[in-house]
Amino acid sequence: MNRVLIYIQENLLAPKGGPLGYNYNLYVQLKQMGCTEFQFLPPQPKRELKEWRKFVPNIIKNIVHEIRKARSVSRLLSSKYPHKAQIDINQYDVIHFHDTKSLYEIRDDLSNYHGKIVLTSHSPTLPSMEIYDMLNKREKRMFGWLYKKLESMDEYSFRKADYIFFPCEEAEEPYRNNWPQFSEIKKEKNNSFRYILTGIQKPVFKKTREEILLLYNIPKDAVVVSYVGRHNKIKGYDILKRMAERILSVYPNVYFLIAGKEEPIRGLENHRWIEVGWTDDPYSLIAASDLFVLPNRETYFDLILLEALSIGIPVVCSATGGNKYFSHIGQKGIFLYDTFNEGTQYISSLVEKTRQNRKMLGALNKELFEKEFTNEIFARNYISLIQSL
Repeated sequence: MNRVLIYIQENLLAPKGGPLGYNYNLYVQLKQMGCTEFQFLPPQPKRELKEWRKFVPNIIKNIVHEIRKARSVSRLLSSKYPHKAQIDINQYDVIHFHDTKSLYEIRDDLSNYHGKIVLTSHSPTLPSMEIYDMLNKREKRMFGWLYKKLESMDEYSFRKADYIFFPCEEAEEPYRNNWPQFSEIKKEKNNSFRYILTGIQKPVFKKTREEILLLYNIPKDAVVVSYVGRHNKIKGYDILKRMAERILSVYPNVYFLIAGKEEPIRGLENHRWIEVGWTDDPYSLIAASDLFVLPNRETYFDLILLEALSIGIPVVCSATGGNKYFSHIGQKGIFLYDTFNEGTQYISSLVEKTRQNRKMLGALNKELFEKEFTNEIFARNYISLIQSL
């Protein structure tokens, strides 16, 4: 049996989106199954904040933070500094990286590593592009030239990996669309690509629909549309706002219940558009809703979609990236749209259905989840795939 290092700090794993949430689900199930051959990185010591920082103006703290980030990127790209792992990686037969940066930053040790290197890139677009897009205007102005060099990190990592995991072939779409080298790498390393559908723990929600409606002053007979995620363009939050403007103008009984930090894009100024902000219980909001909308411009394979399926809610989502997987299986409770008008029409159609009809569609989604996306199925498929390399 291969010894496997999953290159993420164990103490950072949490039930959230992205690689930390993906591996949290895997970690919980592997532990339940007693699979001791799979290990994670040990925690790194936390850097204590200095007392004097409390008295420094935020503008100064922000600029210092931005300079340190840029310096870190410069060191990462430079060959003058050592790029080594925090532990001895040669005790493992397989190392599974979940972002290109983690692989790239230990490239010195990997040059002498004789095991198998696996890469899963969870980013909804090219990782270096995502890092650049998250910079503020000042950072782009001062250090944009430096961050743009990070594309070499992505190319090195994809070429260095012996195996590249995606949840499905459709999830490769953002890379094909945004990175010309991807098609070239795929052609050169076609035999290195493997596919494994993601699975999750079935989420537990803390409040009933009645409690949520009461908490946010929503009428009992309202049709509730939910969204959980970042408020940015790649997640399609601006598209959702435009859809909502149209829906709210036609249907006086519709409310939009939105979770996630309200930045960089702010919500609608409408009493039937409710911004909850960050929450540790998004599942109660989804469970209290009649339908869930996932309007991504680009996507990998969104965990929140699986969570909505597991709760048993109809989903309207953009036909992009990993979402397209569901078009091939013809799932009746998932409505994939290609255009803004089509997406808005799907929302309208679900609003006009009876609550019983919406529940029937949600039940089909729950059935699909139990059949393909549980944590146990995911872990067993993962073990089988790793051991087959």
